[in-house]
Amino acid sequence: MVSELLIIIFIASPLFALLIYLLKVNNKVKLDSNRYMFFKVRDDLIMLVAEGYLKENEFLFQTYYGMTNRIINNTHHFTFKSIVQSLTKIDEIMEKDSDFDRMEKELKEKDQEVKKVILGFYETFLIVLYRNSFIIRFTAKCIFPFVATIVLLNRIANVISNNFHNRYIEGTKIAWRSRNNMNHIMTLSPSS
Repeated sequence: MVSELLIIIFIASPLFALLIYLLKVNNKVKLDSNRYMFFKVRDDLIMLVAEGYLKENEFLFQTYYGMTNRIINNTHHFTFKSIVQSLTKIDEIMEKDSDFDRMEKELKEKDQEVKKVILGFYETFLIVLYRNSFIIRFTAKCIFPFVATIVLLNRIANVISNNFHNRYIEGTKIAWRSRNNMNHIMTLSPSS
């Protein structure tokens, strides 16, 4: 009995160590993958400057380039919780609400190429946030389909109910007309 337990422990220990190693490697690969996505966004921003679509000292370039670098440096902390915490300190990130307005105004005036890169920033942001956040993945995979199914079933039930109700009303109207026609016919027929 004890020898069997020792054999199980002897076999399970390397397997457990291998599992931990693979999880660590997986996390590093995921982290590197997330970083490379933001490296591409940063490279695209630099290409916009090189091609003359943006200037290096422009507010729009400085803002997105700075955000991209901060995210690259903190990718391992990039989760839903960290985003919520950052949003509670948004005053430190953006000095005034006018900064948001300024970014929006400058972006509207830019070429499609600039808008495409900025959209790529937000797409990458959401992809990495999805990958790093259990809460968002759980919501997207479990809760959202459940809610969507309930909404869909509710709509189907409403359509069926309305369809049944309309047919019932139509049938009642036909029956009422038939009854009135029968009453009219009965009054016209000679009584015996």
